Amino acid sequence: MKKLLFAAAFVLAGFAMVSCDSNSVETKASEYAQQISDAMLSGDMEKAEQIQQECDEWFATLSEEDQAKAEKAAEEIAAKMEEQIKEKMEEQLQQAEGAVEEAAEEAVEDAADAVEYAIEEVVE
Repeated sequence: MKKLLFAAAFVLAGFAMVSCDSNSVETKASEYAQQISDAMLSGDMEKAEQIQQECDEWFATLSEEDQAKAEKAAEEIAAKMEEQIKEKMEEQLQQAEGAVEEAAEEAVEDAADAVEYAIEEVVE
């Protein structure tokens, strides 16, 4: 009976290890997706490309089943990250619009000052 329990425990431990391995594929894919997204959000496209290349090399070593799991995990992270990237881009666009507006106002003020100065010079 002890041998049977030991064998059952051994088989269950084996299933647990396989289960952990499949989670590690999903976890690793999620981590790669997160790292790529973080690099893109910070504007470091070179780093994003480097991580993508590393991910592609890792992905090529996986079985078809693990590739499917990795793709699914990466797609889930990518969908979440897409919203964050959109928000970041909108924020940067608003900052750029503000900077352009401020620069335009300053240019108009400088031009008005220059015209006023020129008029004063002509009148005197």
